[in-house]
Amino acid sequence: MPGASAGGVVNKPRTSSVELLYQGSSSEFVDALTSEVLTHVAVRHEYLLRFSRGDYPSMAFAIRDFALQ
Repeated sequence: MPGASAGGVVNKPRTSSVELLYQGSSSEFVDALTSEVLTHVAVRHEYLLRFSRGDYPSMAFAIRDFALQ
């Protein structure tokens, strides 16, 4: 996985995706963007992590609750 080190830990890129938008290669841009997305607080939110693991007593309720949010 781009931006990932051994063990699946995502490393922050040295250069931001914005800086690579008009300079650098397309693969450098995608790697930087992937790393930024995977480390963003919205993606690492505890509710979403538990949701992705199916870690709620009633997943049917959790899905309805998520849809209403």
